[in-house]
Amino acid sequence: MRIRKCAWAFPHETIDKKAVWARKSVTCQRCPKSIATAESLTYLEQFGVWKQLGGQSLWEFDAKTADAVILLDHEWRKEGEKDEQ
Repeated sequence: MRIRKCAWAFPHETIDKKAVWARKSVTCQRCPKSIATAESLTYLEQFGVWKQLGGQSLWEFDAKTADAVILLDHEWRKEGEKDEQ
């Protein structure tokens, strides 16, 4: 757990600049799994359902959820564009 600097095991430990996780242009200095909250996982699930249903109207969502879905869709598209290059 110390290798990935788990936020659960060591919540008050200072973070150095060394990355423990990276993917394309995103890096983390702490394990990203320990930072995920129940709320952020809910947004990911709602985004997945929205995508499976065709990604149509966002009017059924509250503003915060719609904003999260738009952000996740933007990142999804960027990821797809980089894979095509």
